[in-house]
Amino acid sequence: MAGKGSAKGERRGGRQKGTPNRTSLGVVDQLAALGCDPIENLARFAQGKPIKAMVDGVRMDVIPTPDQQLAANKELAQYVAPKRKAVEHTTAGGEPITGITVSLVSPKHGK
Repeated sequence: MAGKGSAKGERRGGRQKGTPNRTSLGVVDQLAALGCDPIENLARFAQGKPIKAMVDGVRMDVIPTPDQQLAANKELAQYVAPKRKAVEHTTAGGEPITGITVSLVSPKHGK
């Protein structure tokens, strides 16, 4: 009689959750061999510090522009503070809210 397979949510065999695959390990090893730490470089760029880079075959210091600093900070921020998900508002009955009316009134004086 053949097996019934795994139960719902049961894991059998394969790579453990969180274990990097061979490709990821190869990239990490290559970067380490080159002495390249992309997170460190991004952090230096975010701080406005120059980084070593190849420009037209010449290794030189590259100083970030303010726009590049902002982009580097935005990129690094996602490792510190997760992006917030959109929240869908519904009525008490579970129906989506289709419109909101806001009425502005003047405060009553003397009360």
